[in-house]
Amino acid sequence: MSKIFDFFHMDEELSQQIYGFSNHLILDFNKLYVYDVDYANVLLKEPKTHLRELEEYITKKAERNVELHLVNLPISTNIHDLKDSEMKTLIQLEGTIIQRGIPLMRVTKLHFKCRTCGMTEETVVQDQQYRKYPSDPCTYCKGNKWVHDYSKSEFTNYQEIYIQELIENTPNGSSPDKVKAVLTGSLIRSCEPGENVMVVGILEAYDQSSRSANIELEYHINVVSLINNTDADTINLTKEDIDNIQQLMKQPEHLDNIINSIAPTIYGLEYVKEALALQQCEGQVKTINQTRRRGQFHILLAGPPGLGKSILGDFMVKCNPKGRKAVGRGASGVGLTASVVKDDEHFVLRAGAMALADNGFLFVDEIEKMNQTDSGAMHPGMEQQEIIINKADISATLKTRCSVLAACNPLGGVWDDYKTIIGNLYDKGRGLSLPLLDRFALIFIIKQNTSREDEENVINHIITTSEDVDLSPPYNVDLLRRIFAYARTIDVRITKEVGRRIKNFYMLLYEAAKRDNVIIVSRRQIQDLIRLSEASARLHGRNETTLEDAECAIRIVAKSLQEYGIDPQTGKVDQSKALYSEVKTQRIMIRELPQILVRLCQHNIDKTKINRVELVEHASKLWMVSLSEVGDVLNVLLKDGIIYCPTPYTLALSSPQSLNMSLDIVGDEED
Repeated sequence: MSKIFDFFHMDEELSQQIYGFSNHLILDFNKLYVYDVDYANVLLKEPKTHLRELEEYITKKAERNVELHLVNLPISTNIHDLKDSEMKTLIQLEGTIIQRGIPLMRVTKLHFKCRTCGMTEETVVQDQQYRKYPSDPCTYCKGNKWVHDYSKSEFTNYQEIYIQELIENTPNGSSPDKVKAVLTGSLIRSCEPGENVMVVGILEAYDQSSRSANIELEYHINVVSLINNTDADTINLTKEDIDNIQQLMKQPEHLDNIINSIAPTIYGLEYVKEALALQQCEGQVKTINQTRRRGQFHILLAGPPGLGKSILGDFMVKCNPKGRKAVGRGASGVGLTASVVKDDEHFVLRAGAMALADNGFLFVDEIEKMNQTDSGAMHPGMEQQEIIINKADISATLKTRCSVLAACNPLGGVWDDYKTIIGNLYDKGRGLSLPLLDRFALIFIIKQNTSREDEENVINHIITTSEDVDLSPPYNVDLLRRIFAYARTIDVRITKEVGRRIKNFYMLLYEAAKRDNVIIVSRRQIQDLIRLSEASARLHGRNETTLEDAECAIRIVAKSLQEYGIDPQTGKVDQSKALYSEVKTQRIMIRELPQILVRLCQHNIDKTKINRVELVEHASKLWMVSLSEVGDVLNVLLKDGIIYCPTPYTLALSSPQSLNMSLDIVGDEED
């Protein structure tokens, strides 16, 4: 052992740690292996005794309690590959923490006192938490009745966590395995659920059959060291990978190749695929005055079932090393965020899908199936990107720094073009609530094609992919993962010219809101435009945004606004109604009611008139106002002759010029 002890003084870094002030010493196994390969191999096979001896020596030399943290073992083990031959040996594995218990206390040296004479007996406890009383009688009085003497016993703190296997290490078709790990000393409270960790520890078995005649052994890992890898990308890029990706990013057809490689079985939807690619690249995370400004943005895909929304989402999960999927029907609020549950006699903290996808990507399918309480739990996780838990003596803050892609179907399964997005996705507490919709930077409506030619192209593509034809996309999934992983490492900044272009576009929307009172814009859209511009620059390997990136962001945002914000009656973009269903003023209702009448007449056999009750009820639902309010507006238009009654129960427009007359009435009211 003296040779190994000398190693701690020969290595400058280890010597500084010994005579420093830290309560732990980090020992790189690779250095130890180079110094003494025989001892390193023995340490792997018989770690408990040798680690204890090394800690005792370091503590003696440092003249303070020092823990030894061994890191960088030569081989890492997958959780599903753990076997009996590795029992009581050193292992290294990587995974995601899914559950964390509260710190507890257990005994290391337990004293028993004889009830008759008071004599005490010491037992060194190493493995089991369940302890039996001494079987031998007292050596002094031969009594056989013992009690615990906790005043002389020695204890240590510990904390139990559960580590789940990483998605990329899980065999195809299998669920990720998990293993219990025990933290002690300075490792306690060193991690939170949802974080990725690299653990080195001793695999040990323990007996859980204290009340059973059968021996039931379970295993756990006594952790020696824990490294938090949450902020590190789980894809290791070599220099060759980076050089290859940089060359691809310089090619003019790079963006088209990305779009054509995303879900190649889905025909078209180029603008949606482009937005999904930018979402994987993310915007630049900023910290201003110790306040973090997120770089991730969220996307919602809405539309009838069977049009490829789930296929797109599943494909994007494969493109991210920390991609996860949840389904609205089977997900609860605590299942998506975090929960505090009772495990045996103690409460533990379990991470939900958003926390497990920290620094990654989350796809929530059929999100409209969630109830309002559960979906409301996602709000802080999407906007502030953290979830604060204060329950059952557990206080924790879990990070949810992930991009969220959600897919939803309209209520009833059929998209109604004569309803707003709210009318299609929300009704009497069912579906997507307004605050949740507002968290999405982009909302795309995927509907059936109205053009025969476009639909025929889709059908031909489906038939082609069903004939076992090799699509051969430009980039395979593995290359896409590497491209997106490299893009996320690029630090990008917004240039002044891009800032001016984004500002001009925002002010254009703002002026339209003042002029027409039909568009509501928020400063959140400015942030989304900046994130999209930064993501576009990253996708092309640039450190600074260009006008091309700004135009890309504006084009995608405009497409999103155009899709879900068109008023089905007036044909104008009305984001206020689309997002918030804002109650109309009488001025706006006077202007729009003749236009609604014309639209409804086009669906009648008699194209010139419509039933009075039908018009009033339709406008009442559209504007979310009472029937009497619509009646007051109608009386104004009847009085001014813009609308007349060809029969007692029908209404018609006096003449095409009457549409302009309604605008004149509005102008007179303003004057």
